[in-house]
This record gives sequence, structure tokens and C-alpha cells, in this order.
Amino acid sequence: MAKDAVKAFIQKIMLIDKQVARVLDVAAIRLSKRITSKFMGGSTTGQTRLRSRTGKLEKSVLVVKARNKAGGVTSSVRITSKYASVHFGRKGDVTIIRPKSKRALTIPTRFAQDGSGATLKSAENIKASRSGFIKNGVIFGSLTSSGQPKPLFILKSQVKVPVRIDIQDNILRPTTKKLESSLARVLRDF
Repeated sequence: MAKDAVKAFIQKIMLIDKQVARVLDVAAIRLSKRITSKFMGGSTTGQTRLRSRTGKLEKSVLVVKARNKAGGVTSSVRITSKYASVHFGRKGDVTIIRPKSKRALTIPTRFAQDGSGATLKSAENIKASRSGFIKNGVIFGSLTSSGQPKPLFILKSQVKVPVRIDIQDNILRPTTKKLESSLARVLRDF
């Protein structure tokens, strides 16, 4: 008789684990949609929004399905893009970006970008062309063979990028109450 009670209790716990996993999966999917719709995409980068140029940023938001791990059920949302990781963090944090293999970063001006903001040609190609030259930390050149030289890239030794999206305030706090109430409903039936 006691074995049957233990077996029934274990089955009940396994059922709760499945229900909790389902709730976490739904919450993770909802969270990933919130991140992509509220903080990514659009035509400009703002205080709490990242500009979309190629769509890779939105595709980098991945949901990790719920699984049992070390006596608990976990689920997560990951952003795999290196570009996004600089912008997510704690409010007030700043990331300093320095060149890895060159002497300076090349920041494209509006003349070196297409309508979506993607760079048209690399700075190395412009400098190597006949029309390319550097003056006062700016690479001038022409994108066409007969065009007048224009400022295409600004040379910087480092760039300071502020955190735009506070993970705690902008992402977790607004979604926590709904998740807590969903989990409470599952546990209330236990």
C-alpha cells in the first residue's frame, strides 16, 4: 500500500514537471516575441531599440525548450548575435569597442551606406583605389569611378557603446507577473 502511494506521488510530480515545462516554453516563446517586436527592428537605433539592417538580429533570438536539469525545470531565451550582446545589460553600463587587428575602427558615414544602413564597400577597397585618401582621420573616396571624393569612413581608436536595453527593467520585470501566476495555477492543483 505504501509503495502505491509513493508511486502515485512520483507520477504526480512528473506530471507537474511536464506542466511546468509547458508553462516555461510558452513564457519563453512569448518573451522572445516581445524582445524581437519591442526592442529589435525598425529604421533607427534609439534609446531602447536596435536598428535592423539584414534581419540577422531578429533571427538570433532563440528559445531553448524547457528541460529537467539538476532537480528543476529550466527554459531560456538566448540572443546569439554579437552585435546585440553589447546593447543588452544593466542600465548605465558602457562597452568599449577597440580594433582587434588594425590600428583604427572604420565607422561608415551615410555616403558609404545603402538605404538600410549596410556598408556598400570596405574601407580597404576605398583606400586602395586611386580616388581614396585619408585626411584628418577620415577616409575620403568615391564609390564610382567618375564621382567626386566624399567622406566615407571615420577612423576611431575606440567607440563607447551604452547599454540600450536593461534586462531587468525592460525584459524581466514586465513578464514576471504573468509567469508567476501561470506557475501558481499549476502548483495550486497539486
